[in-house]
Amino acid sequence: MAEPLRLILTVPPPVEPVTLAEAKGFLRVDIGNDDALIAALVTAARGACERFTGRALVTQTWTLFRDDWPGTAGAVNGVLDGARSGPFVTGRGAAIEIPRPPLLSVVHVKTYDDADTATVWPASNYLVDTASEPGRLIARTGAVLPETTRAAAGIEIRFVAGYAPDESASPSDLAGNIPGDVVEGIRRLVAYLYENRGECGADEGAALSGATLLWRPYRIMRI
Repeated sequence: MAEPLRLILTVPPPVEPVTLAEAKGFLRVDIGNDDALIAALVTAARGACERFTGRALVTQTWTLFRDDWPGTAGAVNGVLDGARSGPFVTGRGAAIEIPRPPLLSVVHVKTYDDADTATVWPASNYLVDTASEPGRLIARTGAVLPETTRAAAGIEIRFVAGYAPDESASPSDLAGNIPGDVVEGIRRLVAYLYENRGECGADEGAALSGATLLWRPYRIMRI
């Protein structure tokens, strides 16, 4: 049985992968009457892309809640056969996978007791693997997993995900490193939704516009 998870968007992307000016240029729209509509379609298209690929595009912050540590489901007070010490990863499947790659960083790891009191697990106890997709959280050798006595959602992992811009990029160019095919798919979906407004939602339009064909190589597949 899969571990119950809850994923909450904590800080949304500050910009979209396609600017309003870029979208209007692609649509060959010169006037500003539909600016609000086009901007909304860009946001909807980005959301459809993120749902289809399982990725985060522009930098955003998420909070992941888990009931237990890997391999400790059914343990008493979150501890299985006494205190469990790291590394608790014996293979890829045993790690805590962080959804919405690419993973940039982990902000904090907290555990909660039955009184809903949070305790921060020091970052020195774990490794953040940003090279893997999805990224992973791995306890360092000798680290002891903190207890969580809350009945559900006792582990909180807050993380930042998305395609990080180059260090030399301007603050307005946060989408600079997103793969070109991904951005092209978003533009095509925006055009389809604009030309066929009201006929379908963004997820359906992604297939009809051909955007999913461009996004498919970037899709995170679950085995």
